Formats: sequence, structure tokens, C-alpha cells
Amino acid sequence: MGEIRSTLDIIMERTKNLSLSEEEKQKIKQQEWLGKARGWVQKYLDGLVDPEELQAAMATLGEAKEAGSLLRRELIEAVDLEGDNARRWEVLETLWGLSPAPFLRIIEGFRTGLTEAGVRRAGVLRTRLAEKGISGTAVVPNLNRDPEWLTYYGQAVRDCREALVKNL
Repeated sequence: MGEIRSTLDIIMERTKNLSLSEEEKQKIKQQEWLGKARGWVQKYLDGLVDPEELQAAMATLGEAKEAGSLLRRELIEAVDLEGDNARRWEVLETLWGLSPAPFLRIIEGFRTGLTEAGVRRAGVLRTRLAEKGISGTAVVPNLNRDPEWLTYYGQAVRDCREALVKNL
């Protein structure tokens, strides 16, 4: 009767002559670096490490050039367009010397445009409500329930994020 072999034994036997190309090895190394770097950056964003610790940790990791640019892109893509991003800007400045000023100008333009468009859209909605006999000082249109506003807002967010990434 034949020997009963484990799945691991079978897999090991079938893959014993396989090896990774240099490109595959480099990609695996890059993904490892990126994973560790993400972890350290997240610790910093969460306030668990200070800038010096972050810099020291990143220096010990080294930097795969492509992985570093991926990390920068991830940091920019995850910017909260309507919130506080001070720690994120600190990471970009500390690790790569990127000034936050151009990014802040783009976000400020986004916020200003959004405010102006919101006021205009609220006026349109108020007019529509008034035509239906609903008016008064207590009437406040809910932009978050307006399909046209949600479409506009989604496109504005996409455009802003594209501009931020292009600015890298």
C-alpha cells in the first residue's frame, strides 16, 4: 500500500525546482519594505512615535525608490480633504522634504470652490421648495440628500485628488 503524504509534502515536491527571478525577488523586497514603512508611518499618524523615531526607523529600512514613491502617493491619496492633515504633511516634509504649501493651495481651492458651489446649490433648492409653497427662515436645504449635489461633490473630490497626485 502507498504512503500517505501531507499536502505540504506534495507542494514541496512539486515546487522544489522552481525559483524566483531577480525581478520577482525585487518586487517581494519592495512589498516588504512598503508594508513595514506603512506600519511606521501609521504609528506616527496615530501619535505613537515622534518624527525622530520615524526617521530613524525609515533609515534602518532603507528605501526602494519605487516603494518610496508608492508610499508618498498613498499618503497624498489618503489626505482628508475637509479635515486636518498636519501630521501627514509632517511625514512628507520630514521623510522626503516635500513642502506642504502646494498641496495646501490645492485643498484650499477645493474647499473654497465647494463652499461657493454649496451656497449656489442651496439657493437653487430653496427656490424649488418655495415654488412648492415651502419657505421661511427655518428652511435649510439638505445638500447631502440632493443627487445633483452628490454627483458634483464626488467629481470635485476626484479632481482634487488627481491634482494632489499630479503635484507629487
